[in-house]
Amino acid sequence: MEEKYFLQYTRSMVGNCMVFWRKGSCGYTTNLDEAELFSLEDAMLERDTDRPWPESLMRKLSSPTVDCQRLPD
Repeated sequence: MEEKYFLQYTRSMVGNCMVFWRKGSCGYTTNLDEAELFSLEDAMLERDTDRPWPESLMRKLSSPTVDCQRLPD
């Protein structure tokens, strides 16, 4: 099976988190479950400032976080 890639938006970070293209080209996200997966060929067709990362590596390095904006008042 062909490796899939997340595409990092390298022009921005959220805290210490990488930012990836969101599914359906609907902005950006730090959440891998919301991020688009690309073939390497498709990822390389995008802007040269965006960087493809193998899904297998990103899944190994990821960790869950809690968004403080979701806490009850």
